[in-house]
Amino acid sequence: MQVRMAVVADYVNETNDAKLNVLGIFDTVFASSFPATHAELRLVLSIEFAAAECGTERELTVDFIDQDGKSVVRISQPFGVPPSTNANRQIKNAILVLRGLPIPHEGMFEFYVLMNDNEIVRVPLLAALREPAAGGSATTN
Repeated sequence: MQVRMAVVADYVNETNDAKLNVLGIFDTVFASSFPATHAELRLVLSIEFAAAECGTERELTVDFIDQDGKSVVRISQPFGVPPSTNANRQIKNAILVLRGLPIPHEGMFEFYVLMNDNEIVRVPLLAALREPAAGGSATTN
């Protein structure tokens, strides 16, 4: 198994032939104060499996961890790897839509992505304070 892509984005869709259209890739969210809530984001993964790994059921877990190692949100879901369409490999995409993501404080966070309890990738996300513009107020990005 090899992670080919792991990003945080505003929007993504997958075509019938498994092409990903990813819009608004980012690694920082801004808020006028903390704690904050990010309305909606997508964690996008593209994972390549060897032929021997195809046709199996796995568990995908995402743990959103702060810089002190504290889990903020943890989600798990079944992740089926389809049978190989060729003799070599299979690529499976995962799009996790996270709504109302709590961001308790400013600082560095990471999405720890695990497959069957084994870490496969970490995706960083910085939470930063946005100073209000002159005469205005900041909003969560």
